[in-house]
Amino acid sequence: MIRAPAYLSPWLLWSDLAYKTGEMMLASASVVSHRTGRMANASIPPSASDQKEFQLMGQEKMEAVQESAIAGGKAMMTLGPDVMMKAFSQLWAVSGDMMSLAMSTSPAQVFARQSKLSRTLMSQSSTELSDAAARVTGKMMAPLHSRATANAKQLNRLK
Repeated sequence: MIRAPAYLSPWLLWSDLAYKTGEMMLASASVVSHRTGRMANASIPPSASDQKEFQLMGQEKMEAVQESAIAGGKAMMTLGPDVMMKAFSQLWAVSGDMMSLAMSTSPAQVFARQSKLSRTLMSQSSTELSDAAARVTGKMMAPLHSRATANAKQLNRLK
């Protein structure tokens, strides 16, 4: 296994999350198209099989949202208070550097203070916080992603 440099970790996590989000959106579009067509073509009143399918649609969405909330809650609980303290500390450091930059009175000060702000933003603490946010978001999205892609595969087999 190739280990990426620490500064790439958040980028890799967010890139994977973006890929999975795109995959989920494509799958969802396929499922919505199929199911909307089925709803439009359903008889009035809907047949027993259509009623069952329409009820299943709503139930699946509620279960996926519930699983997502639980996964996100569990992931956030594992972060612990030290991450929250780092987040507040980072917020204060970045705010102070931004205020300092805004109050610069010479080009040399602008350059020096911009450099300091960049170092603060690229600090280990920022990397850890971005890493944690990407991991929590990924855990929350996993149930939604798995449901959407599974539904798309199932509906594609029926075609």
